[in-house]
Amino acid sequence: MLLPNNNHIVNQLNQNRNQRNNNNNRSNGIISRNRYLRWLREWSQPARGDNMPSLYHYLSRREYLWRLVFFASTCFGIFLIEKIYIFHTDQQYSSIEKTELVDFLLSFLVVILIVITRILVKHFFFEKIKQYLKCDQKKTQKYQQMICERIVQISFYVVMTIWGYLLISDVEKRLEVKTYHDIFKNGRYLNQLFSESPFLIRYYYLVQIGYHIFFFVEAYIWNLQNQKYYEWLLHHGIALILLFYSYMFNFLIVGLYVLFLHNISDLGLVIARTYTILKWKKAFVTYILYIIEYFVWVYARNYVFPFQIIYYAIYEYNQVATSFIFSWSVFYLICLMVSLAAMHLYWTYFITQALLYMILSGIEYNTYDQ
Repeated sequence: MLLPNNNHIVNQLNQNRNQRNNNNNRSNGIISRNRYLRWLREWSQPARGDNMPSLYHYLSRREYLWRLVFFASTCFGIFLIEKIYIFHTDQQYSSIEKTELVDFLLSFLVVILIVITRILVKHFFFEKIKQYLKCDQKKTQKYQQMICERIVQISFYVVMTIWGYLLISDVEKRLEVKTYHDIFKNGRYLNQLFSESPFLIRYYYLVQIGYHIFFFVEAYIWNLQNQKYYEWLLHHGIALILLFYSYMFNFLIVGLYVLFLHNISDLGLVIARTYTILKWKKAFVTYILYIIEYFVWVYARNYVFPFQIIYYAIYEYNQVATSFIFSWSVFYLICLMVSLAAMHLYWTYFITQALLYMILSGIEYNTYDQ
């Protein structure tokens, strides 16, 4: 007697079992991803009620930390103004080429130019920007203002990045700078050699100082009620103090590299954040922009700046600080750069969080702005 052929039944049972296993694996993957996203969101939000304090709570809501660093750096900087006066008047340093306080008039002209440029951009482009946005009326006006400001920022960063690259190429050619260590050996003072440069380092510095003066005043006057008030004040304050002291002590070549690293990373960040609020944005392009910017940011601000610039500044400290004047001044500048590097790590946390959330969920979720 022949038994019926049940192979098709067995095959069907096996297919059903495999399908259930695949569904379970897919569900487990979704649950794992959702758990991670939920953890990411919880740790990025301010603590409420009896909930466990979030990392955002410790990093962003502790305004007294920003205040402490800001006031300490300002008070110590005021103390060192006397060292600038001695450096510029003492005969011991008469052979060193000096910069002058009157040079900062150019920086204030840059401030006026930025104000005029912002007014003109808003006048000519404010209404035209509306057609590129897709959101409610309240957000539309906010984004129109934001894009007008970022048009000025992007234009500034493009010009300063190109100008900085040309200056660095000139410096490396004239002083044979091959590593970051070399800029501390050869770049302590601005030699007469650079007075012949077609792209003068002094003018580059003064334009950067004017840009930071504008944003320092803007943060100090127009953002009094903002929860990031002291954070922004500290950032622009440290940048201004570093620019001022390095300019007055002629540490311009070192500052040139620092400014270039900051400009090129800021440029990519502003472009990526501006693109995400346009109505014709593409998810693929958004991913590419954020990934490229992330690696540029991490490389420039979390690797080159602390482990190349600051490291060799500390390494060459005894050679650069040849007197009591320079010992305290260089020590102060190094402390400010370390504070700036710490703020870079703080911002990297939010950039990493936004990138991970966007990749895992496909949603743009920027907790820093919220």
